[in-house]
Amino acid sequence: MMTEHEDTNQDGADSFSQNAQMFAKFWTDFATKMAAAGFAAAPGSTPPDATRQVRAAIFKAMGEACDEFMRSVQFQEMMKQSLANAVQFRKQLNEWLGQMHHEFQGTTRQDVDQMMQVMEHLERRMADGFDRLSARLDGLEKRQSRSARPVPSPHNEPRRSRGKARQRSKS
Repeated sequence: MMTEHEDTNQDGADSFSQNAQMFAKFWTDFATKMAAAGFAAAPGSTPPDATRQVRAAIFKAMGEACDEFMRSVQFQEMMKQSLANAVQFRKQLNEWLGQMHHEFQGTTRQDVDQMMQVMEHLERRMADGFDRLSARLDGLEKRQSRSARPVPSPHNEPRRSRGKARQRSKS
């Protein structure tokens, strides 16, 4: 009777052997196409033409084999897993380097990025505050200019003649 652990190992071994068989089939097909490409030259062609024909046949066979391999589900899954592992490794490396910087009393890129975000937020808040103050000041100036009565200037008053002033004092 198999245990669960042995069953998991058996599934992994089956998957590995299946992948190995598919890989071997790919290379066998590739080698067969390459060998067939060597005989693709026409019997009556000159050596340079035959060389070009063989080269073209080899490139065609290589291109088809690589295209078939790269479009296979197994290759795409492998690439997907490889990229996910690379991203995870990069994150772990960044975290570890950040911890090392902090242990040595240094600053990290994350620290600088956070500080820049705080400064941008502060700048935005200050600019908004200045805009509000400017609008408020403009409103106050408009209100003051509408409600203020013109103050007469002593230079603009009409002069009274002395004769009229005397007449008033006599009466």
